[in-house]
Amino acid sequence: MFKFGSGGCAVRRPLTGEEPLDDIGDRVPDSVSRMVAARPGESHVRPGAEPTVVDEQAEPATPVRPVRRRLLLAGGALLIAGGGTGATVAAWGNDHEKPPGSTTRPMYLLGVHASTGTADAAVSWACERAARLAVAQHNAAKGRAYDLEVKVLADRGDASTAREVARRFTADRNVVAVLGPVAEIPMRTAAAVYGGAGLTHMSSTTGRQDYFLSSPNSSFQSGAADSALGGCIALHALVTGQVVRVGVVIDRSGGTGIQDQGALLVQQWRDNLGGEVVARTVDEDADGGPKAVRELLDERVQAVAYLGSLDATVRAARQLAAADFTGPRWMQHQLYGSDFPSRAGDAGEGWYVVTSEVDPAALTTRRAKDFIAAWRGRYGGAPEPYATEAYDSVRLLLAEFARTVPAGGRRRPARADLAERLAKAKYEGIARTYTFGRYHQYNNSERGWVDDTFVHQVHDGRFRQLGSLSDLECATTAPRRPRRRAEAADMERPASLARTVIDGRDSPGGSAPAGSAQSTWRARRTSPGAREGDPRVVRR
Repeated sequence: MFKFGSGGCAVRRPLTGEEPLDDIGDRVPDSVSRMVAARPGESHVRPGAEPTVVDEQAEPATPVRPVRRRLLLAGGALLIAGGGTGATVAAWGNDHEKPPGSTTRPMYLLGVHASTGTADAAVSWACERAARLAVAQHNAAKGRAYDLEVKVLADRGDASTAREVARRFTADRNVVAVLGPVAEIPMRTAAAVYGGAGLTHMSSTTGRQDYFLSSPNSSFQSGAADSALGGCIALHALVTGQVVRVGVVIDRSGGTGIQDQGALLVQQWRDNLGGEVVARTVDEDADGGPKAVRELLDERVQAVAYLGSLDATVRAARQLAAADFTGPRWMQHQLYGSDFPSRAGDAGEGWYVVTSEVDPAALTTRRAKDFIAAWRGRYGGAPEPYATEAYDSVRLLLAEFARTVPAGGRRRPARADLAERLAKAKYEGIARTYTFGRYHQYNNSERGWVDDTFVHQVHDGRFRQLGSLSDLECATTAPRRPRRRAEAADMERPASLARTVIDGRDSPGGSAPAGSAQSTWRARRTSPGAREGDPRVVRR
């Protein structure tokens, strides 16, 4: 049994008729675009295609479920994928009602920077609905000093249209804050535009953190770093007693950041957990996934982590099932909420995904129940994946914005004031507490990482939340007995491992500085046999 430190185990305006955007070009070679796209070709737009305007009053078709957020992790430089023409201006939904009551109050706009790519449409939809719910709740409050409306603009998942959407938002002085962008490439490239204009924006659905390099003041990220969630797979194995000989496939078809995510998982499994690792890497343009899986089976691994695209992971699931492999299996966190359960069928049963996204229906708190009731009352169904974190993020933005509005509404709030307040804010959300680190990234304590990271498992053709990492640790706790001195260090291993995740993401580059908790802990824990050339690691 391992202890997580102090604490118990308690479970716990409508669009303004803007004209289509002009062709803004800014292309890079296809090979570069493919390298940075989460799925090959996903960020491309056919050159010369006319920009699209989506009728905001039309009842939308149900968006496809996401392959998930695409790509890239904390650390390293990001190459910008262009190749787009005009941005898509989109507003999904038909709930564009005007705020009730007096028209004499000031009116401010909350922007939602969405994306229309296949992998991002459903996530964008959830974010917009979350924003509209939060804004409607604000406008229903009696005695409010001002009204709010939601303005939605969508890029096509590429750099050029993302910058143009950001320019549209920053040029509108009635826009006081923006939720998004929802996708990685737009977050990286639009941040510079938002930062230059001093318009605060917050992304709840991206995990790459080098936005800070171009926008150190105005850009915030309320979702956990992608690379940190790679390390949380190791935490899950630790707290559930599944640290066995693991095979890790780093399939770059899932995005260039998969390399960093997989490397962190390999390092932590080997150096911090003392487990044996068989690692394989599959190039983006190669069809090497089946070969890598065969090699893992030949090496008689007892668990598998396949970090790749949806298509590749579904194929790996079928291959493992055909081989009667029943050990623990993990997918990358971006596939949560995807079509993996339906596409993999019986072969997908039992697969894990470890992520910061929560299923509020699995929570018992009053906040979660109130949120679900409000969502059902407005939309007639349960909240979609990623809606909870988007709703929290909007509520946080609006709470801090309210404190920047001058009394009596005699003058416009200063844009810079919101970012200054957010950097110091602490907000109690539905499933977690939100604070921000030095680089405006989502921050958490050691215990917070295990309390606020959730494990979902495919069961009966859908993702089912098993609980947080701390819930699972408590569920596997054996009856207490006196401990020998040799066991004392092991009691703190989950928290210590969580500390390495935190320290490893405490800079835009994602590396821990010398003398940090991560480097000190690793030096203390690493034995000569776990260093370079460790026979426990089989590399290709």
